[in-house]
Amino acid sequence: MNRLLLAAAGALLIGIGAASCSSTNPPAATVNGTDIKRADFQSEVSALAGNAKLMGGSKLNTLDMNRTDSWLKLNIRWAIVEQELKKRGITPTADMLKQSADQAPSAFTQNADPELWAAFPQDFRDRIVTRLANDMALRDVLSPVPSDAVLQTAYDKNPKQWGEQCLSHILVADDITAEGVQARLAKGENFAALAKELSTDTGSAPNGGSLKNTDGTCLRGGQYVAEFAAAASQATPGKPTEPVKTQFGYHILLVDSIKVLPFDQVKADITKQLQGDATKAFQDFLNTAYRAGTIKIDKRYGSWDPATSAVVPPAGAASGPTTTGPAGGDTATTVPGGSATTNG
Repeated sequence: MNRLLLAAAGALLIGIGAASCSSTNPPAATVNGTDIKRADFQSEVSALAGNAKLMGGSKLNTLDMNRTDSWLKLNIRWAIVEQELKKRGITPTADMLKQSADQAPSAFTQNADPELWAAFPQDFRDRIVTRLANDMALRDVLSPVPSDAVLQTAYDKNPKQWGEQCLSHILVADDITAEGVQARLAKGENFAALAKELSTDTGSAPNGGSLKNTDGTCLRGGQYVAEFAAAASQATPGKPTEPVKTQFGYHILLVDSIKVLPFDQVKADITKQLQGDATKAFQDFLNTAYRAGTIKIDKRYGSWDPATSAVVPPAGAASGPTTTGPAGGDTATTVPGGSATTNG
């Protein structure tokens, strides 16, 4: 399940209750003829803005236009997915709904927070679970789950790639910096000390680059991106690797040990990684649907730009703070998570 991330704060804050002053009540958006009702949209905004744990240090019941438009785009995405499922005659299975219910709390924070999730109204939680299950159902159609034979072949090719990999790493932004780290290691400098000094992975750097689960156990290869786990599986324990490029930057690994795990114990990891193509297929579908669809936005939220597949804030939305009230209004936000990405 892709993580839905809380958009970066913008400058304009809009009063949730302000919409009641309008004599008309147009939909927040219309997607291929289907309305996203403004009342429903605004009730979700109120749920987000009123969740103290989600808002953190932000002012409670206050949301900004950037967050509004990011949440609106997620609503557009969910409308497109629902339309496609109806066209194909597909509904999420009971198992998908259960998985979505289990995973939904982690959609709002990097580490699932049951209290944050429970603070949302029940109808809001029900909507999110259904939408995540819809995403799951469409992903399965676009990229079916690999067969057991395919999974077994991937395991047999390199069992160490899926094993328990006890290691540390130093993450840097570019190859030049990585070469500099290698040079210092070659001169005998301590790996853990360099990780604390240079690594951009703020989670592991204070621990000398050591990567562990919260219970202190080593991570499985399937918990890393494929290039990282493959490089670790080929490394000589106790010897720093050559730089390994991933989507996050350049890593220098120091493997302590690798424990090969039985196929059945890592089958789910292999499935998840091989289904990485499902994420691309899903994103390609969305990108095509965004460009080809007829999408209209209520002007109070801005306009739809098919070239960038984004909601563009209204002119002048970068100044003038206004706070929100607890029910009914105009702003929304992207949610789940904590960074600035909506993944479609």
